[in-house]
Amino acid sequence: MLQEILLTNRKLGIMENNNSYGIVTGPDNIYTDVSRTLKGAKRYATIHSFDKVGIRYNSGYVCKVVSIKVNNKWKDQ
Repeated sequence: MLQEILLTNRKLGIMENNNSYGIVTGPDNIYTDVSRTLKGAKRYATIHSFDKVGIRYNSGYVCKVVSIKVNNKWKDQ
């Protein structure tokens, strides 16, 4: 039953989760959305010289740093 619902949602284009990923900047840890995937946010951060990536759960108000770049490698938190 659950699998049928998930397949129907995919066919209709309904997202299973609504998380947003973004960069975290400055001493105040200001979060800015940049991608729908963690990989995309890490790519954006690397290209634009940022070193922290965060997640915003279900596009709500709660944000958390999920990855930091140390010695040119991404370390998950």
